[in-house]
Amino acid sequence: MAQHILNQRPVSRRPISRLCRNGFFLLPLVLLVLLGVVLPWLGSPLLYNTSSSPSFPPSLSYWREYSLTQATKFVAKNGSTVIVCTVSYPFLPFLNNWLISVSRQNHQENVLVIAEDYATLYKVNEKWPGHAVLIPPALGSQTAQHFGSKGFFKFTSRRPQHLLDILELGYNVMYNDVDMVWLQDPFQYLEGSHDAYFMDDLTKIKPLNHSHDLPPPNRKGATYICSCMIFLRPTSGAKLLMNKWIEELGSLFWAKPKEGNDQPAFNWALNKTAHEVDVYLLPQTAFPSGGLYFTNETWVKETKGKHAIIHNNYIISYDEKMKRFRDFGLWLQQQRPISNRPISFLNRNGLFLLLLALLFLLGVYLPLSEAPLFLFPNRTSPSSSPSPSFVVSDWRDYSLAQAAKFVAKNGTVIVCSVSYPFLPFLNNWLISISRQKHHEKVLVIAEDYALLYKVNEKWPGHAVLIPPALDPKAAHHFGSQGFYNLTSRRPQHLLDILELGYNVMYNDVDMVWLQDPFKYLQGSHDVYFMDDMTAIKPLNHSHGLPPSRNGVTYVCSCMIFLRCTSGAKLLLKKWVEEIRAQPWSNTEAKKPHDQPAFNRALHKTTQIDVYLLPQSAFPSGGLYFKNQKWVNETKGKHVIVHNNYIVGYNNKLKRFQDFGLWLVDDHSHQSPLGKIELVQEENNEEKKQKERGLNGNMSQKRNFL
Repeated sequence: MAQHILNQRPVSRRPISRLCRNGFFLLPLVLLVLLGVVLPWLGSPLLYNTSSSPSFPPSLSYWREYSLTQATKFVAKNGSTVIVCTVSYPFLPFLNNWLISVSRQNHQENVLVIAEDYATLYKVNEKWPGHAVLIPPALGSQTAQHFGSKGFFKFTSRRPQHLLDILELGYNVMYNDVDMVWLQDPFQYLEGSHDAYFMDDLTKIKPLNHSHDLPPPNRKGATYICSCMIFLRPTSGAKLLMNKWIEELGSLFWAKPKEGNDQPAFNWALNKTAHEVDVYLLPQTAFPSGGLYFTNETWVKETKGKHAIIHNNYIISYDEKMKRFRDFGLWLQQQRPISNRPISFLNRNGLFLLLLALLFLLGVYLPLSEAPLFLFPNRTSPSSSPSPSFVVSDWRDYSLAQAAKFVAKNGTVIVCSVSYPFLPFLNNWLISISRQKHHEKVLVIAEDYALLYKVNEKWPGHAVLIPPALDPKAAHHFGSQGFYNLTSRRPQHLLDILELGYNVMYNDVDMVWLQDPFKYLQGSHDVYFMDDMTAIKPLNHSHGLPPSRNGVTYVCSCMIFLRCTSGAKLLLKKWVEEIRAQPWSNTEAKKPHDQPAFNRALHKTTQIDVYLLPQSAFPSGGLYFKNQKWVNETKGKHVIVHNNYIVGYNNKLKRFQDFGLWLVDDHSHQSPLGKIELVQEENNEEKKQKERGLNGNMSQKRNFL
């Protein structure tokens, strides 16, 4: 499969003379200031380079296939210990905060981030290659955020299997939740050679010399050990505990009244293996619960200097956790991170140079880019595109109503729905639309969080995700259930936009515009579409719904224009209804997608005013790519070319290249997303060689950004 790595270079139309001799003198000065003054103050491995060794940029396909075995071998130091956390995309700020604290204890190299979604996998490995792995299946990025939810239960219930897998590979493993902060090195408290180490989650104050055994159960037969900070040695006892934990979780199903998580099952497992596993309760003074540390100021003062890891629990909600960290000075991203350089390094000259650097960036360098902060590189219009006028704290909260209002021009929105692997095809399609000056109307409906964040990073406001997110890899293959799940959502998306009062054009991204299609939307019909047949029609063919054979037409659902009329809405509602009556089945004879249901809906809503677009302008791929004679005879008439009648990402890509329709290689500057380089996936022998050399290479190629 062809893969890709995103790179962009902003294009400016201002003359180079803006950078006079003084400008060229100031530029290296600015770089020296940033490298010598600012960068040493950064504290997280996601924010800076810790070595001067070259970068390591594998393709995205590599990270999808990156195994736990490879990842643990890469991060384990002294061949023994891995520090693990599990994270979904919304908690990246907490991950970064935790990493700053771990870095201050010089243990960041041991960290392995188990990404629970592809957005996290790609983002962490983009900034910190090799330190994130995804153990399928991926979870929805947003569903795991809320404590007590079903998504949160699914998220936490995978934890013991992850830890057991690492133990089976022969490593010690420390697990932390990312709502923790390290104040001291916790490894100094791991006394002896016990199987499992953990902390109590109670708020009741223990004596300083309290027992390190498993606490006795309460009247209900339960202990309250925290499952959010655990250290395990690769012993038979630790593995037994993990297996029992998994077993207990298997008998604990999520239900709304229970709102389960993994901690009760962990405590049951501890009590049921108490005589077989050697456990060690860590000192409360060093590992207090959030219910003690954040609510008992007297105890905190009495034990000052003894705290090792602070857990921000006993509080629910993302915003409340962040606020409490800030209130207690533990939100480290807003502090000046610790540096080994003395504070005197920032003397008067240093402060002067820093101010000079900021003035230079604001007054000289930034005006050279066409868009603020280079987020809109390679624009085709002379003016930069505006960001949304409203405030978006997180693109997860960006609604379809906001997005449609932002992109709509003259009451019209151009829509596509895309999963992350098809980003190069999206870019190719966007280049062709930009040439017709219609790109500002485009709204990308992202089917996964990786694509949502990537598009809005490059082109703010032009992508929206309508939950639930899909697995980007599963949606890649025609005929698969993932592909069906992706395409079957299409009519609801279009209906939602119509209900907002906009006309909407839908395109698949395996299309290329050669001319402006809007001039072919004659009249004021409800719906416009193209035929998907390969049989040649007369140039003056009818624009009514084609007659059916055996009750079936073959109208394409991949290029549709809908006016905001009651007729168009009726058609989409019928299309949704027909899809719901057509479940996916894993048989060759029955692998449905959305197009048969679209055709049935057309026949069952004959009261709708429809318009069949001219075949010469909107040919199917089965005609355009296979009938050279017809293409020559209709030369100059083609408007949108659809790369269908072929299955497979690589096959579609090659056919576009063969016919001169793959535009991204030479014309990426015409796309709002910038340049995309495709990296061909290696053959089997190359893969084997790469895997054999991976760990040696990666140990030399640490690239912290």
